[in-house]
Amino acid sequence: MKVFWSSEARRKHREIREYIARDNREAAHKWATQTIGATKKLADLPMIGRMVPEFQREDLRELIHGRHYRIVYRILKTRSKS
Repeated sequence: MKVFWSSEARRKHREIREYIARDNREAAHKWATQTIGATKKLADLPMIGRMVPEFQREDLRELIHGRHYRIVYRILKTRSKS
């Protein structure tokens, strides 16, 4: 399975990284690197996150990142090539 970041997700990731960097550039870099690392796991383990509570849909899931952030993602069913 492949992991794709939407343009909105990339924009928000950059904004949060820049916000954290105002106080601590090293912490911002660490946060950004860890966030990307967490999403890479999804390629092999897409069900690792819990269902998003407010939607209760199997295809909408989330990973909790740190104390203040959640990574919401959607699992797309792809047709197998035959």
